[in-house]
Amino acid sequence: MANKLFIRSPVKDVVVLDIKLNLGSLQELHPGITNVLIPLWRMSGYAKELERIGISFSFEKGGLDALTLRVKARYSVINKAMKLIEDMLLNPFIDRLDDAIREARTSVIINREDTTVRSVLRR
Repeated sequence: MANKLFIRSPVKDVVVLDIKLNLGSLQELHPGITNVLIPLWRMSGYAKELERIGISFSFEKGGLDALTLRVKARYSVINKAMKLIEDMLLNPFIDRLDDAIREARTSVIINREDTTVRSVLRR
């Protein structure tokens, strides 16, 4: 499901962890599972716990099927961070599914409008 890549940070006691996920097309006309999972993951208690202990993370959408979870954490908490990340990814907060779908739909509309504006500006 995921490939992990550890990158040493220029900061002495910080590690940057890139987790590549392949969850299907991110460039869907309607919000697909990937676009809905991202807000569900962000709403979970595991995500809040990661932030509480000082771990920053972000989801970066890449090419057609690339989704990267980038995590920055101190070496001293990396084991706890990995456990919380695993729990966050495997246990999305289903109770807020309606909110996640609405957020994903809005994101798709904004991205589509942004792409249209950029294509018009290039002409």
